[in-house]
Amino acid sequence: MANVLDLRVDYKKLARLLGKLPEGFDAKFMNSLLLFSAKPTVRAAQDKAPLDTGVMAESLGVISLRKAKTASIVVGPRVRGKFKVVKNEPTNRGGWYGHFVEFGTVRQEADPFMRPAWDQTQDVFTKRFMDNAKRRLELTVKRLEKKGVI
Repeated sequence: MANVLDLRVDYKKLARLLGKLPEGFDAKFMNSLLLFSAKPTVRAAQDKAPLDTGVMAESLGVISLRKAKTASIVVGPRVRGKFKVVKNEPTNRGGWYGHFVEFGTVRQEADPFMRPAWDQTQDVFTKRFMDNAKRRLELTVKRLEKKGVI
């Protein structure tokens, strides 16, 4: 049997509600929701990253694009920040070479770790995002109803 969604909407109440939502669902909140949802993807990528020195896995993380017009994040190797110091490397610049490992070069075969990590955790990401957005929406609606706004 197929999954069925029965949705009944009071459009006037919905319009009033959506007019009030920006106070609880701004870009800052959406960024925090994306950052929270991306944690399993980062862990999976760290598990799949090559472990030559460990610098690549250590540098993997989430970068929030705060200056973007919409809530945006990037999951991948970071260049700035404090990472594992390795004796053989003259400078510790994190995972600046991550794209070479992921996609390969003329002399080096690709060893993808980000795409497989995303493929493995895409459903988890979506579920975490939707569950937390739903919970936040319910809390916002309760708060607004308590105030008598809707």
